[in-house]
Amino acid sequence: MLDTPHFAMTKIDTDQVLPKQSDIMREMAQDMNVALYRRYGTAAAAKTLGMSIDELDQLRERGEVGYLDLTDNQISFLGYQLITYLLACIVDPGAEPRLRSPPASPAGTALISEASELLTVKETMAMLKIGRTKLYEMINANQIEYVKIGQQTRIKRASLRRLID
Repeated sequence: MLDTPHFAMTKIDTDQVLPKQSDIMREMAQDMNVALYRRYGTAAAAKTLGMSIDELDQLRERGEVGYLDLTDNQISFLGYQLITYLLACIVDPGAEPRLRSPPASPAGTALISEASELLTVKETMAMLKIGRTKLYEMINANQIEYVKIGQQTRIKRASLRRLID
């Protein structure tokens, strides 16, 4: 018979694995019903943090929240990464508040870049794991929004998020 204490993680073990704020982190995670080592998809992570998927993507791109970069451009978040982000957002009384908006873009640059907001047909096919025929069937059925730039078809990333959600 197996000796169960070998499989149970003690408080001392978790203190070695988690950052200094392990007690606060565990308590916060428990209060928020977040499993520290569970993987959360982008939609679930955004919901846990109380923000939109776009806002979470911007935080991730700026390096403000940790994430798992999985194969096929799939992104996941561990619960402790979400709690760590929330702990970093705590502003002590009397301290200067953090700036919430990203820095203004230089004059003449687009606020929305094509690379981040619009996807090629090939990128979309890879993300959805479908073929070209199925993708165009979905476009023609108005399930996916697109724009034409000359002869090129670009898929709106927000449309894919709505479809997946």
